[in-house]
Amino acid sequence: MATKDLVDAVIVAAGQSVRYGSNKLLEDLCGRPVIVRTIDAIAKAPSVAQIIIVVAPDQLEQMKTTCIDTASTKKKLFVSGGERRQDSVQAGLKATSTQYVVIHDGARPLVEVKMIEDCVEAAKGNTAAVLTNTLNDSIKRISGKDVIENLNREDLRAAQTPQVVRKTDWLSSAEATKIDVSDDITMLEKSNGIIHIVEGSSENIKITQPMDLIIARTIWEQRANN
Repeated sequence: MATKDLVDAVIVAAGQSVRYGSNKLLEDLCGRPVIVRTIDAIAKAPSVAQIIIVVAPDQLEQMKTTCIDTASTKKKLFVSGGERRQDSVQAGLKATSTQYVVIHDGARPLVEVKMIEDCVEAAKGNTAAVLTNTLNDSIKRISGKDVIENLNREDLRAAQTPQVVRKTDWLSSAEATKIDVSDDITMLEKSNGIIHIVEGSSENIKITQPMDLIIARTIWEQRANN
């Protein structure tokens, strides 16, 4: 693959795992820590040149030790994250050297190569691309404990990662945005740029609660058996 077509990847692993109760990235996923599985999954993508892992400052050395035994030989760089997700993403992006960058959750270890490559391809020439998934449940807008509107789920998508952004656009938007955002693409939604969606998968779960890890192990074992 030509050098101009390569992208760097930022894996955001600086969260506090509040809803999980302990550091979910260090949990075992069928023989390896979740964060190692995630790094290896991203590294499999041919378009990814190097990987920047953004971690909490007080976990920097522990994460370096944990991730020393990844399967990939691609260059890995660890940087300290910030107080908010967007601060961590910004730190990661500033450590990259490519025009477009893959941003991925450290707690999504089941992402597949096709998802990554499709997002990279969809972003090229545009502002960004985001992996999404359809909604199965009916969605209601509420006020307090009352339903006030039924939303058409055909017009809605659940955002996943990877999300691929044009680095300069994201950094410029971050400088101009004062509000907190939990989703990386949200930073770009007022930039008047084109953001493409790419079909994701219900298997590309984010490990947020202990039950998610049980599901992830089941999916991993099924894939291994196939």
